[in-house]
Amino acid sequence: MIAVIEIKNSFGFAFVDVTTNHFYLGEFEDDENKRMMRTLISRFKPVEVIYFGLTQDTIALLKHSSAKPTFSKIRHELETLEDIFKKMDQYFTNEKNVGKMETEEYQDYIKPPGIILEMKKAVLQYLGEKPDSKEDKCPFFLSLQATNLCLVYLQQILLDKTVFLMGNFELYDINSEKAFNLFMDSQCLYNLELLECSYQSKVFKKYTLFDYMDKTKSPFGKRMLEKWMISPLKDIDMINERLDAIEDLIKMPDVADYCQEELGKLPDIERKLYRVCNFAHEKKLSADYFEYDYVNNRLKEFVGLLSDLKKTDEVVKIFADYIKNLRSSRLKQLVTFKPIKESTNKKNKKMIEGLMPKMSEIIEEIEKMVIYIEGVPCPAPGIDQEYDALLIQVYNKS
Repeated sequence: MIAVIEIKNSFGFAFVDVTTNHFYLGEFEDDENKRMMRTLISRFKPVEVIYFGLTQDTIALLKHSSAKPTFSKIRHELETLEDIFKKMDQYFTNEKNVGKMETEEYQDYIKPPGIILEMKKAVLQYLGEKPDSKEDKCPFFLSLQATNLCLVYLQQILLDKTVFLMGNFELYDINSEKAFNLFMDSQCLYNLELLECSYQSKVFKKYTLFDYMDKTKSPFGKRMLEKWMISPLKDIDMINERLDAIEDLIKMPDVADYCQEELGKLPDIERKLYRVCNFAHEKKLSADYFEYDYVNNRLKEFVGLLSDLKKTDEVVKIFADYIKNLRSSRLKQLVTFKPIKESTNKKNKKMIEGLMPKMSEIIEEIEKMVIYIEGVPCPAPGIDQEYDALLIQVYNKS
């Protein structure tokens, strides 16, 4: 979904994937042909557009995108940045109050997103230096307005306490991307037929360059490869690092094939994880769930997620005997549990941070909190006082 605002050929946008709670926020000034907007739509392919103040040309551009999105016009007025920050603060815990929180309140502690804090700091600094300046000249003004529009819509469809609250926010800065990656606009993506090709007024994903190159086995791997293709590296060191990893994998084909086979057995863990996290916060919605089968299935889904996460440890362990011979430091980090020490020579010791958390140790602690009653996962005694009290009442009545 994209929430987008247009003011005098300048755009603020907030892309959100409600299956992963991932937000991309940004703004830009476009040309008369709306080249940047065309590029964003070509990359993200939104299936729903929430808009305010769009010109007919922009609406027509969005309507003719290959995703054929649905449109929802929100009756909305621009708000002051102070009001927007106050609205966002209601969803997160002020870090100044963390020390005053009771022990039982920590379960609801959610740290404000770093990007939002950076935006707030930049706005306050700008207004402090130029107190007479108008708010629409502030940095991130359009980004924040688009984010607010997105939040208003999520409130209307009762997803603000899940998708927004558990959101992973990222600043989508075109200029920053150009520093390390080759920037390809919508016309370039279309002519090279990277993700889509058209024939007789129809758009196909088959027979594209991505379709030809895609040998990934997992949904999350496929998404990453797509990001790499539309934004290829141009930094020589980063390219060489990736090539070193490829060489390492070529030298151990049996290990690489087995790893790929095991990854192919995993579900879409990224989306499954956020789905479970969202369910944990659905109790805060105005709608309550009473269906036993629904709750039971969600509990089983959570237990299944724990099992899937455990398997990631097994995938990493495949490389245990080969880590010392790996040339690529990046690949070495990816297949190493954190933290790790590597000695470069006798005089100098260099710390190399492993990137993979040891999931089995974390999950074992969680599994101790779950017991099975007639095959149904339930909280272990002492984990949830409210559940224990209800259980005692049930047993006393029976």
